[in-house]
Amino acid sequence: MSVGNVVEAYQKSDKVLKLSQKLQSPGNSFVQLKGLSGSSVSFVVSALAPLVNIPSLYILPDKEEAAYFLNDLERLLGKDNVLFFPQSYRKPYEVEHIDNSNILLRAEVLNKILHSSAPVHIVSYPEALTEKVVTKSHLSKNTLEIQLKEKVSIEFIIDVLNEYGFERIDYVIEPGKFSVRGGIVDIFSYSEEQPYRLEFYGDEVDSIRTFDPSTQLSVSTFEKAIIIPNVQGKLVKESRQPFLEYLPDNTILWIRETQLSLDRMDKEYTNAVNV
Repeated sequence: MSVGNVVEAYQKSDKVLKLSQKLQSPGNSFVQLKGLSGSSVSFVVSALAPLVNIPSLYILPDKEEAAYFLNDLERLLGKDNVLFFPQSYRKPYEVEHIDNSNILLRAEVLNKILHSSAPVHIVSYPEALTEKVVTKSHLSKNTLEIQLKEKVSIEFIIDVLNEYGFERIDYVIEPGKFSVRGGIVDIFSYSEEQPYRLEFYGDEVDSIRTFDPSTQLSVSTFEKAIIIPNVQGKLVKESRQPFLEYLPDNTILWIRETQLSLDRMDKEYTNAVNV
């Protein structure tokens, strides 16, 4: 029997069904689960996810526990359904040690919250959650959306990307870069794991694809490209808000070792204020 079969069978248990109803009931504020340890937590969550179908934020006490939980949840729910929200810095609040891969992950989360119709599952930890993010309104204002068959000039796209702080180079291999070759524009958004390739027929967007920078081979086709600038860059650093305010109102907060996690968030907030 596969893990998927076990999860499906577990979903039919009375305890899981009652818990799913409790989580969806109006006015519900707090539910405590006891007797769970190790990967049993992620197993319960994966069984509840399709029944509840509500955005969820999973708060673990530290980055290491968050990484283990993320790995379990990805295996049970699928990598495309789970997001990781890390802190921007290699060490808390050391702005000279920004981790570019973490910036990419944070931007991906913000983008999914704004544009995904499906409920998002986000795994994080106190140091990451106490770091503010660009406001929804500012990010929306500074997001470039390009539709398939849309009439738009390449010159306009170049102007917008320059304003966003993107760098024009010959070959795109990392976020924040773009290139133009005739009627082909390659753009590596900060919210995507692979760059977009836009092909134009005159001023009309003829195709939108992502591609592998190392092989230049196409990966997927899209009806729309969403280009997001560096969420830690100068363009957006003056307009920020707490990450928890970014989440939909019906988001479920799952907190492991509640008091420990809350104490660490209080500590990190104090550190942030004093930096």
